[in-house]
Amino acid sequence: MLSVIGAVATFFIVYQTTKIPDPNKEFATNTTTVTFSNGNQQLGSFYEQNRHSVPLSQIPKHVQDAVIAAEDRTFWTNPGISPSGMARAAWNIARGQQLQGGSTITQQYVKVMYLTQERTVSRKFQELFIATKLSRQQDKSKTLEGYLNTIYFGEGAYGISAAGDAYFKQPDPRKLSVQQAAFLATVLNNPTLFDIDDKDPRTQKRIVDRYHYVLDGMRQMGTITDALAVKYGNRLPTIDKKEKNSRYRGPNGFLLDMARKELLQRGFTEAQISGGGLKVVTPFDLNLQD
Repeated sequence: MLSVIGAVATFFIVYQTTKIPDPNKEFATNTTTVTFSNGNQQLGSFYEQNRHSVPLSQIPKHVQDAVIAAEDRTFWTNPGISPSGMARAAWNIARGQQLQGGSTITQQYVKVMYLTQERTVSRKFQELFIATKLSRQQDKSKTLEGYLNTIYFGEGAYGISAAGDAYFKQPDPRKLSVQQAAFLATVLNNPTLFDIDDKDPRTQKRIVDRYHYVLDGMRQMGTITDALAVKYGNRLPTIDKKEKNSRYRGPNGFLLDMARKELLQRGFTEAQISGGGLKVVTPFDLNLQD
């Protein structure tokens, strides 16, 4: 009995003394875009991470639900942590094994936004306490918005807008179909494990199985009907990836590098150029350049 009281007391002491740290600065960055003189035609971009933040109001419910179905189906009701996940982590620690995933959306967001990616016992406990406190202090919608704008989807894309652009050339989440949203929710779990370019039959089967898992979750949540779940599950959406960025190659790359040097000369820092979300209009005339 004394050991139980001591454990409970320790939990509350640690909880009360845990502070939510400042966000990692690299996840407060946004892509800087550079255009020709007309202000419309894009010349190129600078970024530390390919990411464009969008408010939750511009992310449709079916896109939100796809991610929740994939990563944390009790997101709206859980206390920010998963008791079963904690038990699994404790069991793995006791057996001397590596810490495993299976975290809630809140825990994943905390790990990305406030902590490091190291897999240690102390970092895991930090994650649990901060996630619990964040869940009590911050509206769930705000946490989901932050998560959808920071989580990595592969292809160099951080956040749902960059992911839509990378896989479907569609940066506006409002224009993503149910199938596209379900696919993005599929790959975010592990972009390497679910790499659509890997033609190994085992990888392709993993992708299809996970895609069906997401659709079934959306069906259970009432986002789509049973019939639509079957229909959408018949095939993956058509992938239309953007070409890999070769930032400074070719004539446009040369002009982009000129613009970067000019910005540095005018007093902008590398951090502002790469992650300040600037909208840079150059004097380069598109017609003359053509």
